[in-house]
Amino acid sequence: MKRIMNCLFAIPLMWACENEKVNNTDDLNISGIKTESKTEIVNVKLKSGDTKSTEIDCYVFGSTLFEPSTSGFGYVDCDSNFNLVNPETGDLITELSLPGLLSQTVIDTAENALIGQYYENDSNYVVKLDLTNGEIKAKNSVDFGEGILACTYFYNSTEKEYVLLKSDSTLIFINVDNGSISKSIKVESIINNAIFDKADNELIGFTYSSETDKNYIEIINIESGALTSKVEIKDRNDYYGCVSGFDKETNCYILVNPQNEILFIDIVSGETKDSYIIDFEIKEFKFWRSK
Repeated sequence: MKRIMNCLFAIPLMWACENEKVNNTDDLNISGIKTESKTEIVNVKLKSGDTKSTEIDCYVFGSTLFEPSTSGFGYVDCDSNFNLVNPETGDLITELSLPGLLSQTVIDTAENALIGQYYENDSNYVVKLDLTNGEIKAKNSVDFGEGILACTYFYNSTEKEYVLLKSDSTLIFINVDNGSISKSIKVESIINNAIFDKADNELIGFTYSSETDKNYIEIINIESGALTSKVEIKDRNDYYGCVSGFDKETNCYILVNPQNEILFIDIVSGETKDSYIIDFEIKEFKFWRSK
C-alpha cells in the first residue's frame, strides 16, 4: 500500500470584520489540494484556523470528492488508484485499483459505489465500482459528442442518474448501470463552478458579464434547464475556477478569490455574509460540516 505522509501545522486565518458572521460554531471545514513545493490534502477548520495536511504524490484533476459517511476526502492518483483519506488525521480509509484515470467522480451513497468517467481506446467510459472491494459493477461506453465541461457534474440520487454538462450546453442524465442517456436538457445559462442542491433540484453557479463587468449567482432548474434566479454578487471579485461549495444551512454559495478569501455569499441577496482568509491557494475545494 502506498505510503501517505502526514504533517500538522497551523495557518493563521484573519477574519473579515466588516461582515456579520452567519456561522458561529467551529464545525465548518474546507478540504482541498495544495500544490506548492509538494502536493498535499489540506483541511482547514474555518473558525479556529486549525489546519492539517497530508502529503500525496499526485492527483487527477476533477477526481476529488467528499464522502459523507466517513468524512473522507477522496481522489484518484496518477497510478489509477482511488484513495479515500481522513483529511483531519491523514489516515488512509480506502484504497482501490481502478480501470483507468477516473475523473468527474461522485459517490452513490445508497449503493456505496464510486462513479466516474475516463477515456480509453478512443472511447469515453462511465464506470461504477463497489467502494467496499473495488469490484466493477458497470462499465459502459458513452458518447459525449464534442466533450464535457470539467467542473459541472453531479449524481442525482433520487433518480439514480449521473449528470454531466456537455460543451454544447446540454445536461446529459446517464443511467450508469447500462450507459444509456435517459434525457438531455439544454440549459439556459452556462454557469461556472456549479454545485447541485439536491433539496431544491437545482444547480447553483456564477457568471460574469463583460457588458456590466459584474458577477452574478445564477440558479438553474435541472428538470427544465430554465434559469430560475439571477442576483448580482455585490462585491466585485475574480474567482478561482472549479473551486466552490454550497452551505444549505446558511443558504450561502461559497467561492474563493485570488486573495485566497473564502467567501460565503447569500444566494438571495448576493451579499457576502462571511469570509475567511488563508495564506495559500486551494484547489479541488470541498466544504463540509463536522458531525
